[in-house]
Amino acid sequence: PVRSASIRLASPQIRANSSAQILLLASDCGNPPALHSCSASGRNLNLLKPSTCLNASSLWTWNFPAEDSGQKVYCEIVQTAKDGSTLFNQTFSSDRMKLFLLANNSLTFSPSAFITEGDNLTITAVSVGGRPPVRNVTCWAGGTLLQETAPSNASLAPDRFEKQFMLNAITRKYNRRTLSCAFEQDDKLAQWINKTLDVFYAIRNASIRLSSARILSGSAVSFALQTSDSGNPPGRHFCHLAERTLQQ
Repeated sequence: PVRSASIRLASPQIRANSSAQILLLASDCGNPPALHSCSASGRNLNLLKPSTCLNASSLWTWNFPAEDSGQKVYCEIVQTAKDGSTLFNQTFSSDRMKLFLLANNSLTFSPSAFITEGDNLTITAVSVGGRPPVRNVTCWAGGTLLQETAPSNASLAPDRFEKQFMLNAITRKYNRRTLSCAFEQDDKLAQWINKTLDVFYAIRNASIRLSSARILSGSAVSFALQTSDSGNPPGRHFCHLAERTLQQ
């Protein structure tokens, strides 16, 4: 018979409902050559790479549902005679699987997603579900670490985590900057949500300059309307003299 075998998970962390690989490590192929089969919760796994006498191990794959957490993978090594009778039948099992389930995470802005320069913007990070559940959220805006406004509320429900951050008197420098929040489920499992901030602000420092300090009656004169920036959204310019609209 095959002298020894063991089951190894290709990754120490398996995410529920995502593809995972399982390796059945065998010391040899046996004589007659052994056939491998693996299952979990009564379902046969998909074979990726069969065993051979050059490489006695076999590779398997499966999408493990969340309810398989705590279950084991079982693999059989069977050797049969030419007449079909079973000579050797060995069963091996893995450790109990710890499946990770990604949480449902979201960000909301208050008073609204319409952000105007000078607003006090409250950012609420909410996480629901997950295995393990989210234990912390950290946010950055334009590369600056944001401070939470109050202690996190992890007691709303067993599977809910909520945390708030504040951007006081937000300025135009945050326009088109990235708000990034990391939702941490454990040391190695974190999800990121990135949002681009759109801050609306008015044009500043507008002034009008004449082409000449002395204007001759009946002659053409040009005016220059100068601003320090274009604003967001970009401003449109209109000029009037008395009740007449000037041409650009």
